[in-house]
Amino acid sequence: MQKPSSTALAAALIVLLTCGVLPCQAGKTVFNVKNYGATGKGEKLDSPAIQKAISKCSKAGGGTVYFPAGTYLCGSIQLQNNITLHIDRGAVIKAAPNEMKVYDIPAENAWHKPVEYQDFGHSFWENSLIWGIGLHDIGIIGHGMIDGGGMKIGRA
Repeated sequence: MQKPSSTALAAALIVLLTCGVLPCQAGKTVFNVKNYGATGKGEKLDSPAIQKAISKCSKAGGGTVYFPAGTYLCGSIQLQNNITLHIDRGAVIKAAPNEMKVYDIPAENAWHKPVEYQDFGHSFWENSLIWGIGLHDIGIIGHGMIDGGGMKIGRA
């Protein structure tokens, strides 16, 4: 059997990318966040559109939620099972400032009363930029960046 040429491999990669299938997720569906309303301009909140893409991906049995180049201003993003976030080169998931009040409300728990006896970050998982509890088969890949600079320590 003859080894495929680099031209043939490049052509196959172009076909895969054109069809919306990334090589690392061959056979799985790709959900581009821009197809769900994310702008990637860093001016308006993109997390509701990103959450729609994650939900659709999960309902389809899993796959990749893809972030093309751009800046995605976000509050809390709740991961679900069987999801890979692919943050492409030039893409930034940027934490919104606390003043926007777009982070999930912390759940009540036995260790937060009084608060001074429990470190906030150890008990309040929902009040995070990207979170999930009891999940399986998740991943975050790519050459992009997650910028948590908008979040401040403490309560949102």
